[in-house]
This record gives sequence, structure tokens and C-alpha cells, in this order.
Amino acid sequence: MTRINLLPWRAIRRRESNSRFYRLMAVSLAMTLTILLVIQLVISTLDNQQSGRNRYLTAARDEIALTARKADDLKQDIQATRTLVDRLSALEQFRTESVLIMHELAEATPPEVYLTELQQARDKLTLLGLARSEEQVSRFLHAIEASPLLSRPELVTLENTLHDNGMAYTRKFTIQVYAGSHNNPQQPPGHG
Repeated sequence: MTRINLLPWRAIRRRESNSRFYRLMAVSLAMTLTILLVIQLVISTLDNQQSGRNRYLTAARDEIALTARKADDLKQDIQATRTLVDRLSALEQFRTESVLIMHELAEATPPEVYLTELQQARDKLTLLGLARSEEQVSRFLHAIEASPLLSRPELVTLENTLHDNGMAYTRKFTIQVYAGSHNNPQQPPGHG
């Protein structure tokens, strides 16, 4: 029988097997590292994209909040302007009514009645004046009642005073009147 020494062949085979194992191990390790690197790059890219989206959404939210604040400011400005326009309209109406009221007082005042003072508190006028007789004061009250802008005249005081020359008497009077076209003669307006 022939004797063959298999030890060197086994050693060569073992070396080839080890070499193949290490190559396979290196390739596997390289592929694993490549796959992990690709996964890391994909995750990093997705993270950057999401961060970009988040920044965009934050900027859009801040812009919307700024626009909402501007809209609120505009609403307040519009309300303030409307209030100012309403006040100006009321002042214009009051100015027109004041002129008409003064004209009505001038028309209603009899020739020998003299108004010495006029005080106004909202729509209530207090007239102080002088007259030669009570009849003229009465005529003045009736003329006020007939006026469309003056209503509810009330004689508050009527005093007789001796004139400077000692001969004639003068009647000092105080009348309260409600003025304005918005008055309801049935119900006095609320005082405020």
C-alpha cells in the first residue's frame, strides 16, 4: 500500500479555508459597514429634511401669528376710527342742533325779556333772565312749548326786584328747558 502524507495538503486546505473565511469576514464586515453608513446617511438626510420642514412650519406659524396680531391691531384701529367718526357725527349733529336751539330761543324770546345767562348740562338748558312783567315770562314759556326743539319748560324761580330808579319792578326768572330734536315730551331723558 502506498502511503501518502496528507498533512501538508490539510495545512494548505486549512490555510485556504481560513483565507476564504477572513475574506468573507472582511467582505461581510465591509458590507455591514456600508449598509450601516447608508442607513446613517438616509437617517441623517431624513432628519435634515424633517428639521427643514419644522423650520418652515415654525416660520409659517410665526408669520401667521404676526399677521393675526396685525389683524387685531387693524380691528382695534377700525373700532377706534368708528368711535371717532361716531363722536364727530354726534358733535356735528349737536353743533347743528345748538345753532337751531339758539335760533329758536331768539325767536321765542319776547321783545322785553332779556336772557342774562345760559347754562347747559347735556340736553338740559337753564335760562336766567329779566322781564318787565310776569305776563312776558308767561309768553316766553308758551313760546318755548311751541318750539319743536325745546320742550318741557319749567319755571324754577321768579323774583321781583326793585329797579335802580326806585320806580319800576323787574322780574328775575330761572327756567329749565330740555333741548334737542331727540327729546320725547312724554318722558324726561335720563341724567348721567
